[in-house]
Amino acid sequence: MLQMVKSLGYVADTSFTLHDIDEEQKEHNLWNHSEKLALAFGLMVYPDGRVCISILHAPGDDPNGYELASERWTPVHTVESIVLSIISMLSSPNDESPANIEAAVVLQFFQLII
Repeated sequence: MLQMVKSLGYVADTSFTLHDIDEEQKEHNLWNHSEKLALAFGLMVYPDGRVCISILHAPGDDPNGYELASERWTPVHTVESIVLSIISMLSSPNDESPANIEAAVVLQFFQLII
């Protein structure tokens, strides 16, 4: 799995790892922990860096027809509701309508081998 992700351009940032182990082991350790969240989060980030969270989209109807007006931004949203949406996105990423297609493919493959 790690090799497939690397072939898509993934590079682990091992510069902050504190253990005195070789680079390969550092990459393996990162993959087993924080990189799962990075994959989930990557699903909902467009290539230009915009985050795909419905409640952050401008109010009104979605010109693409994917979201109901009730799912988009309204003044009743609080910091708490936005943070809860982010937590929900990380715990249950939507791979059926991803902003990042490559991340969705990797996640679907990962789900098959678990």
